[in-house]
This record gives sequence, structure tokens and C-alpha cells, in this order.
Amino acid sequence: MIRVILADDHTLVRAGFRSLIEAEPDIEVAGECATGREALDLCQRHAAHVLVLDLEMPGFDGFQVVQMARDIGLNCKIIILTMHDHEEYIIRLFQSGISGYVVKDAAPSVLSHAIRRVAQGGRYIPESARDTLADRMLQAGGADPVSKMSNREMQVLVRLAAGQRLDSIADELSLSVHTVATYKSRAMSKAGLRDSGDIVRFALRNGLIKSC
Repeated sequence: MIRVILADDHTLVRAGFRSLIEAEPDIEVAGECATGREALDLCQRHAAHVLVLDLEMPGFDGFQVVQMARDIGLNCKIIILTMHDHEEYIIRLFQSGISGYVVKDAAPSVLSHAIRRVAQGGRYIPESARDTLADRMLQAGGADPVSKMSNREMQVLVRLAAGQRLDSIADELSLSVHTVATYKSRAMSKAGLRDSGDIVRFALRNGLIKSC
């Protein structure tokens, strides 16, 4: 039996995923929670095989939880749940140590398939993204401005490009407005950007957001 921990800060979302998973005869939900810290604790307590983790969590987000799991030597595969399928996000997450990712609007059967695959030691990448991600991950890193940004700088830049205000970003990432402004300044400096128009064009050009 594959033991799974569900981590998402939306109760109804967790209930939906639990219902899907528990319909499978070989997978069980050993625990569920709303924060990244709880997720790590539950994985250790239940010796979980797979952590299904929402990327956007209050307190510690998915990037931080993956790093913390690696730091403590957590023996648990991680699947990221996300509404973001931006290439740079996904590449960084795989480089950090995740085993798979599932976009939240995927077909219901996708999550159970992904859980089985990573529990057996494989990786799960949606078929629609495999060629693109493979090409990107084979490219030499460090040459483009995005690769010079920290995860937080990139997260802030993506939200700015999507039209979010600093206070909205601060609430979403559980940061102060001052801290968000600092990340914005650093990201713009690294990418040589001057204004909001530059931010949008840069994000589109580097696949951080999609054109409508």
C-alpha cells in the first residue's frame, strides 16, 4: 500500500483529492494538512512514500518545503500540485528534488498515475510538457537572466507580470510589502528591466507567463 500525505491549504481541495486517491485499492491517505511544516512532520510520523504538495502554501511554500525535506534527509517522494505550468518553475522544482508535478486542472486519473510512478522510483512529467522540459534541462545553465534570480525573485516577478500589486503578492507569499519590493528591485536589476512593461515582455519572452 502506498502511503500518501496531502498538503494543501484549501480544505475542499484536499477533500477532493482524498476522494480520488482513496478510490484506488493500492493507495491510502495517511494524513492531510494545510501547511508545509505540518507536511514534513506527517511524512516523518507516518513514514510516507509520497507527499502531494501544493506549490502555493502559506508560511513555507513548495520551494521551501522541498528544500527543507532535502535538508533533513526526508525519505519521501514529492509531487507538486500547481496551477502554474511555467517552464522555469518546473525546472527549478525538479532541480530541487521533486519527483513529479501535476497541474490542478488535469484529468482525475492523472494524480493516482503520478503517485504510482514516483512511488516506484520514476518521475512524472505531463506528456504535453516532456519535450519542452527535456530541451530546457539539457541547455547549459547560468547564461540567462532568469537563472540568476532566486526562487523568491522569480515568484515575485511572475506575479508582477501577471498584474498583481505588491500588497497582493505580499499576502499571497506571506511576506511584508517591503520584502516584496526588495525582491522586485533585485529581479529587475538582474534582468536589466526598467518598468512594468519591461517586466511583462521579459516574462513572456522567457516562458514565465503565457500570452492570452
